[in-house]
Amino acid sequence: MKHKLPFVIGISSLLLYKLLYYFTGNIYLALSVFIVPISMLVLNIFLRKKLRYKSWFLSKYNSFLEKEISTFESDIPKELLFQKVLEVSVSSSFNELDSNVETSELLIGTTPNFWTWGENMYIEIKEKDSETSVVKITSVTIYGSYSWNRNRANYQHFYKSFQQSLTI
Repeated sequence: MKHKLPFVIGISSLLLYKLLYYFTGNIYLALSVFIVPISMLVLNIFLRKKLRYKSWFLSKYNSFLEKEISTFESDIPKELLFQKVLEVSVSSSFNELDSNVETSELLIGTTPNFWTWGENMYIEIKEKDSETSVVKITSVTIYGSYSWNRNRANYQHFYKSFQQSLTI
């Protein structure tokens, strides 16, 4: 298990819920244990659609979200590459959530599914030199410390779609 803290907190919350209900008999008091996790889920769902909240999801102190960083290089100039990445994101199964042309950043995401509450993919394009660009993709879960390898699968799917879009 990659992150043990969320698992320990989940088990502790369940145990605390059972103990509170057993000793007080008050279901509402016992259920109040789940206010913080549910609040975090709702907050993340509302914040996920804007690039300005990127630091919230990528913070090293936010150990409740699994993050995976991948990079690849391309011989396409930065401006043209940004347009191509934008085109690929629209034609693939990802939803375009936000973009910033000036900084060459793009935010795409997946919808909630059986495995996760959804994932965000933050795409940054930087110029390495005059002929090479670097694409950095950070995939992060919306809620939960384990993505069931969805972060890696999303990157692989996006990269494969990108490569296919370059072939004639």
